[in-house]
Amino acid sequence: MKTPVRRKALSVLLAAVMIVSLLPVQIFAAATSESTWTAASWSEITENDVFAVTMSKDGVTWALPTEGGGGSGQPLAVTGTVSTDGGTLTLPGAQADFGWRKQTAENGFSLCTTAATAVEKLYLTNANNGVRIGVNADNAVLTLTGGYLRGSDGANIRDIGVYNGQDWRCYKPANDGGPQSNIAGQTIGFWKYSGSTEPSGPDEPTISTIAEALAGAENAEFTVKGVVTLVDGKNIYVQDATGGICLYFNTAPADVSLGDTVIGTGRRATYRGLPELSGATYEASTGLTLSAAATTIGALTAADVCTYVSLSGLEVTEVYDNNGAYTSPNITLKDENDASIQIYKAVVGRDADGGWAVKVGDVVDVKAAVGINNSTLQLRNTAADEITPHGDEPAISTIAEALAGAENEQFTVKGVVTLVDGKNIYV
Repeated sequence: MKTPVRRKALSVLLAAVMIVSLLPVQIFAAATSESTWTAASWSEITENDVFAVTMSKDGVTWALPTEGGGGSGQPLAVTGTVSTDGGTLTLPGAQADFGWRKQTAENGFSLCTTAATAVEKLYLTNANNGVRIGVNADNAVLTLTGGYLRGSDGANIRDIGVYNGQDWRCYKPANDGGPQSNIAGQTIGFWKYSGSTEPSGPDEPTISTIAEALAGAENAEFTVKGVVTLVDGKNIYVQDATGGICLYFNTAPADVSLGDTVIGTGRRATYRGLPELSGATYEASTGLTLSAAATTIGALTAADVCTYVSLSGLEVTEVYDNNGAYTSPNITLKDENDASIQIYKAVVGRDADGGWAVKVGDVVDVKAAVGINNSTLQLRNTAADEITPHGDEPAISTIAEALAGAENEQFTVKGVVTLVDGKNIYV
């Protein structure tokens, strides 16, 4: 007579387990750090920015994490907190958990994570919810269409959104061209990285943004993470998404290169207008990519100091080495508007006659860090190949185009190094 009761109790228990198993899974619930992000329009996002992507509906905002946590590898929907004025977003995790970078692609762009040692991108598939994150991914080119990220799974156009507050999925557009009902009515948002409150042990200082260090009091100690924009003896310029600063070392570090990611610690100082962390120490890190922001001489300001920029079509008006007394010349450039700037202590090669490879009258393109001497802005370069004849840069192919190329056909590609093995460099 008791068996039916036991069966009924067992049925109720099984039903409860099934319900719990179907509930949306949330990640970062026990996160020990938070990150803050500032609202931005898509047009304000550059390739140098670290930004978060969200979808919102009915007062709830979900962020797109940089790792896939779903059963099929899809990224889960992480709930964030938007300020009452809509200007800031707080997320339960650090910058690397939600930070994306925009990489320009043919007919669109790709979203690349900032945490991976190799480039991981958001891409689409034709199976199991369709949204994934991976290295060397196909189907990673997106557009912003109709308020949604739109891409292709290789065969079908798909819109990306949040399904049932649970995870990020993609669906073929509805017959009217809009999003499917599963993700309809959502509003996309973009948020530039502002800062994190990182967990720290007794020997692990809190990492500040460079903007926080720039705003700090004299002699206050800061630890920042940045990508190297200049290597000049004891001076190492670094930048993050919020600005640039000089790490000034008592002894020049021997193993720091242009484009490296480092974590540097020092005390806030200023030398002839140059913001510094003096008495610096550092450790090697990963996760940031050096990218030159296209600009003009007239557009440069003190806010650009120590950041990496690209200027095009500049005429050389002077190459000054004090009659050979300087080991590196100061090269003055002007643009079509007669605005001028100097590359101070320019790193430049020699020609066959022993003279400087860059001559007065040459028209060049320059990639360099922005320096300053008191109130005068300068350019500072690390390598001779950052100064090139105007328009002489080879066309850059995608790695996929190179892979599909004919035997012995020459290609120029741009990629992140994933392995160094003697003469073999994987990108």
